[in-house]
Amino acid sequence: MALLTIFSITVCKDLMNDNQHCGSCGRICYAPNGAYSCSRGDCVCPNAGDRYCYHSDNTITCSDFKTDRDNCGGCDQRCPAGESCQNGICGQYCKQSETFCAGIGCRDLDSDESSCGICGNSCGEGGTCLGGLCFCPSGYAVCNTLPGGIGGTCRNLYKDHDNCGSCNNICDDKSDCTNGSCQRCIAGSNPGYCPATGGCTNLDEDVQNCGASPNKHAAPRAVASSIRRIHS
Repeated sequence: MALLTIFSITVCKDLMNDNQHCGSCGRICYAPNGAYSCSRGDCVCPNAGDRYCYHSDNTITCSDFKTDRDNCGGCDQRCPAGESCQNGICGQYCKQSETFCAGIGCRDLDSDESSCGICGNSCGEGGTCLGGLCFCPSGYAVCNTLPGGIGGTCRNLYKDHDNCGSCNNICDDKSDCTNGSCQRCIAGSNPGYCPATGGCTNLDEDVQNCGASPNKHAAPRAVASSIRRIHS
Protein backbone atom coordinates (compact mmCIF):
# COMPACT_ATOMS: atom_id res chain seq x y z
CA MET A 1 0.00 0.00 0.00
CA ALA A 2 1.07 3.62 -0.57
CA LEU A 3 -0.17 7.02 0.56
CA LEU A 4 -1.22 9.43 -2.21
CA THR A 5 -1.94 13.08 -1.40
CA ILE A 6 -4.56 14.82 -3.58
CA PHE A 7 -5.61 18.38 -2.72
CA SER A 8 -4.25 17.82 0.79
CA ILE A 9 -6.28 14.61 1.06
CA THR A 10 -4.21 11.48 1.58
CA VAL A 11 -5.61 8.22 0.21
CA CYS A 12 -4.27 4.69 0.23
CA LYS A 13 -3.60 2.88 -3.07
CA ASP A 14 -2.66 -0.71 -3.82
CA LEU A 15 0.47 -0.31 -5.92
CA MET A 16 0.47 -4.01 -6.74
CA ASN A 17 -2.90 -4.05 -8.50
CA ASP A 18 -4.16 -0.49 -9.13
CA ASN A 19 -4.26 0.34 -12.87
CA GLN A 20 -3.91 4.07 -12.11
CA HIS A 21 -1.02 3.65 -9.66
CA CYS A 22 0.85 0.53 -10.76
CA GLY A 23 4.17 0.09 -8.97
CA SER A 24 4.28 3.77 -8.01
CA CYS A 25 1.88 6.64 -7.46
CA GLY A 26 0.47 8.04 -10.72
CA ARG A 27 1.90 5.31 -13.00
CA ILE A 28 -1.03 4.47 -15.27
CA CYS A 29 -1.25 1.20 -17.17
CA TYR A 30 -2.57 1.67 -20.69
CA ALA A 31 -2.56 -0.47 -23.83
CA PRO A 32 -3.34 0.78 -27.37
CA ASN A 33 -6.57 -1.24 -27.53
CA GLY A 34 -7.70 -0.04 -24.12
CA ALA A 35 -7.21 -3.38 -22.41
CA TYR A 36 -4.75 -3.19 -19.55
CA SER A 37 -4.20 -4.39 -16.04
CA CYS A 38 -1.77 -4.09 -13.15
CA SER A 39 -0.35 -7.24 -11.65
CA ARG A 40 2.29 -7.39 -8.93
CA GLY A 41 3.24 -3.78 -9.58
CA ASP A 42 3.77 -4.20 -13.33
CA CYS A 43 1.53 -3.22 -16.23
CA VAL A 44 0.30 -6.30 -18.07
CA CYS A 45 -0.63 -6.47 -21.77
CA PRO A 46 -3.82 -8.22 -22.90
CA ASN A 47 -2.00 -10.81 -25.03
CA ALA A 48 -0.05 -13.47 -23.19
CA GLY A 49 3.66 -13.16 -23.93
CA ASP A 50 3.56 -9.45 -24.78
CA ARG A 51 5.44 -6.97 -22.64
CA TYR A 52 4.48 -3.42 -21.78
CA CYS A 53 6.77 -0.68 -23.15
CA TYR A 54 6.57 3.00 -22.26
CA HIS A 55 8.84 4.76 -24.75
CA SER A 56 10.81 7.98 -24.44
CA ASP A 57 8.55 9.65 -27.03
CA ASN A 58 5.58 9.02 -24.69
CA THR A 59 4.12 6.28 -26.89
CA ILE A 60 3.05 2.98 -25.37
CA THR A 61 3.16 -0.43 -27.00
CA CYS A 62 2.57 -4.02 -26.06
CA SER A 63 5.37 -5.95 -27.73
CA ASP A 64 6.51 -9.52 -28.07
CA PHE A 65 10.17 -9.30 -27.10
CA LYS A 66 10.84 -12.58 -28.92
CA THR A 67 9.79 -11.36 -32.39
CA ASP A 68 9.39 -7.55 -32.40
CA ARG A 69 12.24 -5.95 -34.43
CA ASP A 70 11.73 -2.62 -32.64
CA ASN A 71 11.74 -4.18 -29.17
CA CYS A 72 13.88 -7.29 -29.51
CA GLY A 73 14.70 -8.70 -26.10
CA GLY A 74 13.59 -5.47 -24.40
CA CYS A 75 11.93 -2.11 -24.93
CA ASP A 76 13.53 0.05 -27.66
CA GLN A 77 16.15 -2.56 -28.55
CA ARG A 78 15.90 -2.23 -32.34
CA CYS A 79 17.41 -4.70 -34.79
CA PRO A 80 19.72 -3.30 -37.51
CA ALA A 81 18.42 -2.97 -41.06
CA GLY A 82 18.09 -6.34 -42.78
CA GLU A 83 17.89 -8.29 -39.53
CA SER A 84 14.89 -9.83 -37.80
CA CYS A 85 14.15 -10.80 -34.21
CA GLN A 86 13.95 -14.42 -33.12
CA ASN A 87 13.78 -15.52 -29.50
CA GLY A 88 14.73 -12.00 -28.44
CA ILE A 89 17.96 -11.90 -30.46
CA CYS A 90 18.58 -9.85 -33.61
CA GLY A 91 20.05 -11.73 -36.54
CA GLN A 92 19.87 -12.57 -40.22
CA TYR A 93 17.09 -15.12 -40.01
CA CYS A 94 15.18 -16.50 -42.97
CA LYS A 95 12.66 -19.24 -43.63
CA GLN A 96 14.07 -22.72 -44.11
CA SER A 97 13.67 -22.40 -47.88
CA GLU A 98 15.32 -18.96 -48.02
CA THR A 99 18.85 -17.56 -47.95
CA PHE A 100 19.88 -14.23 -46.44
CA CYS A 101 21.34 -11.95 -49.12
CA ALA A 102 23.36 -8.98 -47.87
CA GLY A 103 21.68 -5.69 -48.69
CA ILE A 104 18.66 -7.49 -50.15
CA GLY A 105 17.14 -9.65 -47.43
CA CYS A 106 15.73 -13.17 -47.44
CA ARG A 107 15.35 -14.72 -50.89
CA ASP A 108 14.35 -18.14 -52.19
CA LEU A 109 17.22 -18.82 -54.58
CA ASP A 110 15.25 -21.65 -56.19
CA SER A 111 12.43 -19.45 -57.46
CA ASP A 112 13.28 -15.75 -57.06
CA GLU A 113 13.79 -14.20 -60.51
CA SER A 114 15.82 -11.34 -58.99
CA SER A 115 18.10 -13.70 -57.02
CA CYS A 116 18.14 -16.95 -58.97
CA GLY A 117 20.74 -19.50 -57.92
CA ILE A 118 22.85 -16.84 -56.22
CA CYS A 119 22.04 -13.59 -54.42
CA GLY A 120 21.34 -10.66 -56.72
CA ASN A 121 21.33 -12.67 -59.95
CA SER A 122 18.46 -11.46 -62.13
CA CYS A 123 17.12 -13.74 -64.86
CA GLY A 124 16.48 -10.65 -66.94
CA GLU A 125 13.86 -9.90 -69.58
CA GLY A 126 11.23 -12.64 -69.78
CA GLY A 127 13.25 -15.05 -67.65
CA THR A 128 11.87 -17.38 -64.99
CA CYS A 129 13.69 -19.09 -62.12
CA LEU A 130 13.14 -22.81 -61.53
CA GLY A 131 15.31 -24.85 -59.21
CA GLY A 132 17.88 -22.06 -59.04
CA LEU A 133 18.32 -21.91 -62.82
CA CYS A 134 17.12 -19.23 -65.23
CA PHE A 135 14.94 -20.31 -68.15
CA CYS A 136 14.46 -17.94 -71.08
CA PRO A 137 11.81 -17.41 -73.77
CA SER A 138 12.42 -18.34 -77.41
CA GLY A 139 15.23 -16.34 -79.01
CA TYR A 140 16.95 -15.77 -75.68
CA ALA A 141 19.76 -17.67 -73.97
CA VAL A 142 21.25 -17.71 -70.47
CA CYS A 143 24.62 -15.96 -70.74
CA ASN A 144 27.36 -15.05 -68.26
CA THR A 145 26.86 -18.11 -66.06
CA LEU A 146 29.29 -19.06 -63.32
CA PRO A 147 31.06 -22.44 -63.02
CA GLY A 148 28.48 -25.13 -62.41
CA GLY A 149 25.88 -23.37 -64.56
CA ILE A 150 24.50 -21.17 -61.79
CA GLY A 151 23.68 -17.52 -62.28
CA GLY A 152 23.43 -15.96 -65.70
CA THR A 153 20.92 -13.64 -67.35
CA CYS A 154 18.59 -14.04 -70.31
CA ARG A 155 19.95 -12.23 -73.38
CA ASN A 156 18.27 -11.62 -76.73
CA LEU A 157 20.62 -13.31 -79.21
CA TYR A 158 18.90 -11.57 -82.13
CA LYS A 159 19.84 -8.03 -81.08
CA ASP A 160 22.20 -8.06 -78.07
CA HIS A 161 25.42 -6.30 -79.12
CA ASP A 162 27.49 -8.29 -76.58
CA ASN A 163 25.76 -11.64 -77.16
CA CYS A 164 24.98 -11.65 -80.86
CA GLY A 165 23.89 -15.06 -82.15
CA SER A 166 25.55 -16.75 -79.18
CA CYS A 167 26.69 -15.86 -75.68
CA ASN A 168 29.74 -13.57 -75.44
CA ASN A 169 29.89 -12.97 -79.21
CA ILE A 170 30.59 -9.24 -79.08
CA CYS A 171 30.13 -7.07 -82.16
CA ASP A 172 32.87 -4.47 -82.73
CA ASP A 173 32.36 -0.72 -82.26
CA LYS A 174 31.48 -0.28 -85.95
CA SER A 175 28.76 -2.95 -85.96
CA ASP A 176 25.40 -3.73 -84.40
CA CYS A 177 23.56 -7.01 -83.86
CA THR A 178 20.73 -7.61 -86.33
CA ASN A 179 18.84 -10.91 -86.51
CA GLY A 180 21.61 -12.67 -84.63
CA SER A 181 24.59 -11.49 -86.70
CA CYS A 182 26.93 -8.51 -86.51
CA GLN A 183 26.13 -6.02 -89.29
CA ARG A 184 28.28 -3.02 -90.19
CA CYS A 185 26.79 0.35 -89.26
CA ILE A 186 26.03 2.56 -92.29
CA ALA A 187 24.81 5.75 -90.59
CA GLY A 188 26.42 8.77 -92.30
CA SER A 189 30.06 9.71 -92.74
CA ASN A 190 31.36 8.14 -89.52
CA PRO A 191 29.04 5.31 -88.47
CA GLY A 192 29.53 3.48 -85.19
CA TYR A 193 27.74 1.62 -82.43
CA CYS A 194 26.48 3.69 -79.49
CA PRO A 195 25.98 1.83 -76.17
CA ALA A 196 24.02 4.76 -74.77
CA THR A 197 21.29 4.40 -77.38
CA GLY A 198 21.79 0.73 -78.21
CA GLY A 199 22.19 1.20 -81.95
CA CYS A 200 24.17 2.67 -84.82
CA THR A 201 24.70 6.41 -85.12
CA ASN A 202 26.69 8.93 -87.14
CA LEU A 203 29.39 9.88 -84.67
CA ASP A 204 30.17 13.06 -86.63
CA GLU A 205 26.65 14.44 -86.31
CA ASP A 206 25.05 12.92 -83.22
CA VAL A 207 24.95 15.78 -80.69
CA GLN A 208 24.75 13.29 -77.81
CA ASN A 209 27.67 11.15 -79.04
CA CYS A 210 29.76 13.54 -81.16
CA GLY A 211 33.04 12.05 -82.32
CA ALA A 212 33.25 9.11 -79.93
CA SER A 213 30.39 7.29 -78.23
CA PRO A 214 29.20 8.21 -75.65
CA ASN A 215 30.97 11.60 -75.68
CA LYS A 216 28.53 14.36 -74.67
CA HIS A 217 28.75 17.47 -76.84
CA ALA A 218 27.55 20.83 -75.60
CA ALA A 219 27.00 22.45 -79.01
CA PRO A 220 23.44 22.94 -80.30
CA ARG A 221 22.29 20.38 -82.86
CA ALA A 222 22.39 22.91 -85.74
CA VAL A 223 26.04 23.64 -84.99
CA ALA A 224 26.99 20.05 -84.21
CA SER A 225 25.53 18.81 -87.49
CA SER A 226 27.96 21.04 -89.41
CA ILE A 227 31.01 19.69 -87.59
CA ARG A 228 33.04 17.15 -89.52
CA ARG A 229 36.00 15.20 -88.30
CA ILE A 230 39.17 15.88 -90.24
CA HIS A 231 40.62 12.57 -91.41
CA SER A 232 44.28 12.26 -92.26
